[in-house]
Amino acid sequence: MSETVTPMTADEGAARMLAMIAADVAAGVVPWDVPDYRALHDFVDANTYGLDLVQEMHPGVPGYYPGGDEQGWLAQVERAVNARLSGTRCDLPPRS
Repeated sequence: MSETVTPMTADEGAARMLAMIAADVAAGVVPWDVPDYRALHDFVDANTYGLDLVQEMHPGVPGYYPGGDEQGWLAQVERAVNARLSGTRCDLPPRS
């Protein structure tokens, strides 16, 4: 029996990654006013957010990444996170 998957959109991935960043902000690892994704590297290895997100998504399941392109999907996620951190896009739904 094959596994049915529903791919996470880049916006959903960005929301999840922002939650990871928020946890680091709450822990005092990352400042609350970090200006963009690139600046995260001054405080943490920001690539680990992407790696954690990919692991959370169960890599290797066919069709899990939109278009089957893990790296392209992750780049979209990082661009969305950067837009939100830099203040150029602030349309995340409120946290529940």
